Amino acid sequence: MFVRTARETDVSDIARIYTSRWNDVAGGAISVGGGGSVNEAQFDEERLVRVVQQTDDSGWVVAVDDDEVVAAAGGQLVGESSGEVVSLNTHPEVKMVEAGAAVLQTITAQQVVAGAREQYATCLADDEEALSFYRSHGFEVVSTDPDTDESAGDVRLVRRI
Repeated sequence: MFVRTARETDVSDIARIYTSRWNDVAGGAISVGGGGSVNEAQFDEERLVRVVQQTDDSGWVVAVDDDEVVAAAGGQLVGESSGEVVSLNTHPEVKMVEAGAAVLQTITAQQVVAGAREQYATCLADDEEALSFYRSHGFEVVSTDPDTDESAGDVRLVRRI
């Protein structure tokens, strides 16, 4: 497995990974390119093409194994010394531990080089796999947002990098 910068040709794989993960965690019925909810808009391939092509303080990477995208993550700077993991997901048949750690390590390295000394992440409050993953990488919960119409709420995490 190796990690590289995401390309426009990866967008359909990224959308599939994110849709599958959202459906697993949130119990949603989202299909790639369908509907009009906020979460469906996140996985819209046209939007993802624009996001992957951005060259500002954000970046997307993918983990590739046997010529297949198995994980994707996006990160950005959110201040002079803060970075954020905007999104991190793995293929449903891949354990988050190895592939997720690989893309997290790459996003973190990019943010450290850009001057970040702390890193934030957000996940659903009831996503035990993501919470466990982030905690195993040194993140600590700093806040919890209340229930929303779409989920059990969000958990905000932070770590020193």
